[in-house]
Amino acid sequence: MELRDLLVRGINPILNPHGLNSSLDEFLSVYGGGYLKNITSVVKDVTGRTYYLSKMAPADEKYPSFFTDLLDAAESIGFVVSAYVNVFADTFYATDTRFAAHRGNGQGLEVFVCPNKPEFHKHMITVVKEVAKYPIPRLFLGNLGYARKDCCVCEDCRAEFSKYLGIRYELEGPSAMDQEQYQKWVFWRLMKINDIVQRLVEAAKEVNRDLDVIPTFPVDSELGFLENFKTGFGIDIQTIARTANHLALEISPYTPILPDPDGPEFTKFVDNLSFISDLRSEGVDIHIIHGVLENEEEYSHAKALAEAVGLRQFYTQMTYPPRFRTLREERLGLR
Repeated sequence: MELRDLLVRGINPILNPHGLNSSLDEFLSVYGGGYLKNITSVVKDVTGRTYYLSKMAPADEKYPSFFTDLLDAAESIGFVVSAYVNVFADTFYATDTRFAAHRGNGQGLEVFVCPNKPEFHKHMITVVKEVAKYPIPRLFLGNLGYARKDCCVCEDCRAEFSKYLGIRYELEGPSAMDQEQYQKWVFWRLMKINDIVQRLVEAAKEVNRDLDVIPTFPVDSELGFLENFKTGFGIDIQTIARTANHLALEISPYTPILPDPDGPEFTKFVDNLSFISDLRSEGVDIHIIHGVLENEEEYSHAKALAEAVGLRQFYTQMTYPPRFRTLREERLGLR
């Protein structure tokens, strides 16, 4: 769909400069005159590179100042810019075997970093603090949690978890655990992710107490909806949502077709989002993010889903992120 059509309908776009078919100046000359109201910029990509000049992370070679240029334009033209930071999807760090998430067979992933690396935590806290200094109302934290169920079983994870169990030998991974050990493994991963997400939220709030920090998670039938979140990603959505008082759900990022509102899959999807009402009753602010909306049919399906769970406005990615195919395959365990 044309961006103008989405903007007229109140959809909030998420921009990645590599997905634009024009320069930023050309983009703003077309859409800046009354169309743009709220726009979100990816500021740290899955490549691990930033679209601003960071003191910690490497800047994107082609668009090293896209985010800050967009903020300058927003101030003069009059629209609001928010930021989207990828956390554990980081190919820059993942190329280093010390940081890459490892499968049960010992092979490292290409996109995802192990969430259990203190040095990477410091890196991300610095990035979050840098971004929080800019005049933005919202900061989305994307690609949180472990890559999938069988990751990460790097040497650090195995050694630390074995110490947590109080045993002298290192377990090889979930497949080598008995039921009691596995349940402790699930709980241990939940503690790890809850801790780092809380630290990222607190780091941003330390810089800007009024900033909305929004943890973002994928909800996809291919991922088994929420039933696999704790075991698959080490994520307790309710706990994290209450910690941040915000939550964004990326709807079907890995499924190419959204469910038809008249079909059973749509009802199933809505049923799996029923927890939204409980969180909202507790004061948690809920956001929905859709992938690239290619045509009117996809827009109507997305709109119907948002309305079915009581959310009238939503965000949409304008383009798939770099390395999307690899990211998707690693999330789904296809690689």
